[in-house]
Amino acid sequence: MSFLQAILMGILQGILEFLPVSSSGHIVLLENVSGIAIGEGLLFETLIHIGTLAAVIFAFKKELKQLVLDGIRILLDIVDNAKIWYLNKRMPEKEQRYKKLFQTNYRRLFLLLFVSMAVTSAVGLLMKGFSEKAAGSLLASGIGFFITGVVLLVADCIKPGNRIPKDVALWQAAVIGAFQGAAVFPGISRMGITIAVCLLLGFNRKFSVIYSFLLSVPAVTGAVLVELVNSSGANFTGTLILEYFLGIVFAALAGFLCIRFMQRVLLKKRLRGFAYYCFFIGIAAIISYFAV
Repeated sequence: MSFLQAILMGILQGILEFLPVSSSGHIVLLENVSGIAIGEGLLFETLIHIGTLAAVIFAFKKELKQLVLDGIRILLDIVDNAKIWYLNKRMPEKEQRYKKLFQTNYRRLFLLLFVSMAVTSAVGLLMKGFSEKAAGSLLASGIGFFITGVVLLVADCIKPGNRIPKDVALWQAAVIGAFQGAAVFPGISRMGITIAVCLLLGFNRKFSVIYSFLLSVPAVTGAVLVELVNSSGANFTGTLILEYFLGIVFAALAGFLCIRFMQRVLLKKRLRGFAYYCFFIGIAAIISYFAV
């Protein structure tokens, strides 16, 4: 892979990661059709997610800062409640009230994201072997694109609800996490499927978009860490490191610009156009599979 190819792959990842289509599926299609060979394919595709992760963190730094602060406060309140429980056992005549852990929207959002991420991790681990076998397959990517298209089309037919964090049940967060975990399969868009499921569960459109973006932070972080551990024995040359660096930087730049663009588009436009595109690109991937 040349430096130019690494840059192009980074830009492609940065753009497609934040569209309700599949970046991994497009990369598989590009690699097979154009003949671009990536020596450490899965590792490169995982590492350029560092760029898109940086883009999300920068774009949602205020929300993430508040979530981190409230997460710390929740932990401190848990410690205080443990102390209160001990004192209440020792002195029941002076019983103290426990502190409420999730009384604000941000605290509730922290809990919902935690539940979604826990389920995503479990599903991702279960599907890891299967997704790795399907990673380079045009047929698998084509099927994944069709799944994404169907989910987007169904979500587009349902009127968005008015749910915000305080209205969301834990089982709904678990459902979102399960569908996000399934997005390790090539062709299934993580962004597309999480936004669609949020809409199907009655989230309002703005909250659906924000939830999907914020949920990508722990998901991508976990995937990158796992892949780095698995590749700890890989032989990294200076050229290879530079290729990865260029891919990450350009993925971050393209990703940030795409986030700002998609925030406006997803709040105003329908998902149907993206669904039709997924059907089209899915057909192209399947035809290419049988033609190559």
